[in-house]
Amino acid sequence: LERSATVTTESECEILELPHKRMRLRRCRTCRLAVMHPLPSATELSRAYEGEYYEGWGVRKNCEPGSLRRSKCATSGIYLRAAERFIRPGRLLDVGCGLGYLMEEAERHGWHAHGTEISGYAFERCRRAYGDRVSEGFLEQVGFPDRTFDAVFLGNGLEHVPDPRRLLDEVKRIARAGGLAVIVVPSTASLSARLMGETWPHYHREHLIYFNPDNLRRTLLRSGLEMLCAGPVAKRLNLDYLAASLARYTVPGLSALLGAISRLVPGPLRRANFPVLSGDILAVARA
Repeated sequence: LERSATVTTESECEILELPHKRMRLRRCRTCRLAVMHPLPSATELSRAYEGEYYEGWGVRKNCEPGSLRRSKCATSGIYLRAAERFIRPGRLLDVGCGLGYLMEEAERHGWHAHGTEISGYAFERCRRAYGDRVSEGFLEQVGFPDRTFDAVFLGNGLEHVPDPRRLLDEVKRIARAGGLAVIVVPSTASLSARLMGETWPHYHREHLIYFNPDNLRRTLLRSGLEMLCAGPVAKRLNLDYLAASLARYTVPGLSALLGAISRLVPGPLRRANFPVLSGDILAVARA
């Protein structure tokens, strides 16, 4: 499948049509890795992450609701604690740092956080808080020195790139020997993916690659990253965030229901975080 994660011939692929999402995927019959077909250009990819993308997080007219920050920081704390089972806080890189929530939480945990971001919109906002510790562009273009970071985080980032092998090779290069890569991706083997089928919210145009635990492990190994653990992760979400997300990535019936509930529920309850198994897996790998 392209050069994405495995070497696969055309005859070993099948085409999956997702008419509700107006998408088409090419999937390996053997490893079940799926890739959007056709893949967007680099220009199209960069444009996908401007201000409109963050409306799916609940950001309106450059205003970030406090409930979004609390939700993202609480979820980031889960990712950080997964890494801290294996390593003490040190130098950390968040690849695709967005609005900087993992960096913010990492500082509270004692990490020295850096970030990269391809969205000009998010980069400008994040740089106001973190200065030159945030770099604009794809990780491979930034050019960090070898073995710079104790941990490299890709929290819902690997599925957004057309060539995960190339990205993971760069992660391996810039992670110190014995350092960690922490990866969160949607899993097509998850219960929500199996139950929801084509309407699964993770099927959308910003997601280019679709993994399951087994082909993720093999993809990491090809870049010299040894998976230490992997499993479902429950994010900390709230009704405000879920309603905004499902308004952008619609699920028939569920989007309208959540929108109605969020309008009826009192503000404090709408903004309260609760654990949600949305179909993601968290993997920790050793460099």
